[in-house]
Amino acid sequence: MGLEAKPDSYRFRLVPQKEWNFMKNKDASESLMKWSLRDRISVQAFCYDKHLDIHNRVEFVQEFLTEPTILASLKVLTEANKWSPLTVPAASVSVELVPCTETTMRLFDKLTDSGIVRDNGNIRKCMEEWFGDLVLADELRKLLGGGESDYEDVFTEAERSEFLFRLFRHLALGGRWCQYEDNVQPYLDVTKLIYKELVSVYKSSDSVGLRVTSQVLKVTAKSEDGSDLIPREADHPQNFLYLLVNPHKRSVTTLYHQFGALLQN
Repeated sequence: MGLEAKPDSYRFRLVPQKEWNFMKNKDASESLMKWSLRDRISVQAFCYDKHLDIHNRVEFVQEFLTEPTILASLKVLTEANKWSPLTVPAASVSVELVPCTETTMRLFDKLTDSGIVRDNGNIRKCMEEWFGDLVLADELRKLLGGGESDYEDVFTEAERSEFLFRLFRHLALGGRWCQYEDNVQPYLDVTKLIYKELVSVYKSSDSVGLRVTSQVLKVTAKSEDGSDLIPREADHPQNFLYLLVNPHKRSVTTLYHQFGALLQN
């Protein structure tokens, strides 16, 4: 059956020339490689043609993941460990509206205040344990990775749900062959760099400071047979697809990662 767009459907278009500064930044690129993330992460830019009411976000994502233009251009990692267009339309989608309000890195002052991180930035070590296929060898990774942590109450549920915190967690937990850091600063630096580039802000006329424009959607999609389509193994904490929507510019940025082995050149 052909995937013909309805007359009132959204029209999406890839922005192929878009380059990402954090990918070109030498220090950030080397850190992402060290954390076993760089070759398995993808960021792409798209635009769309009409107003989005965020209350209709499920319909928006469903159309995004069935639009032929997207199916031919949205990059995913296959089970064969190769980058390929998605090609298969989503039969169903689950969409979480992710809070995204932070405009500074002050949230992470709690790491030092609580003692998870020492004054010099070094991360407090602990007995190594495994949580699934994640190795937790310091108090930061234990807190972020789901292990039993003495620091469980340092961050509130609201703070943990913020996109800034989630991005930091993804980076600090890393990929399958992550060489984790002894000092927290590289995690903070790369988090800030990516967040600043992906999240749109504006200066509010009725308040001092910045406000976030972007709407962040965490997406999982299934195929006709009920299997996970994107990301695969969606219950793994390091498999993710985020859509960052700028409703004013009518743009969508996708942030995708699939946990797995190193890619072969």
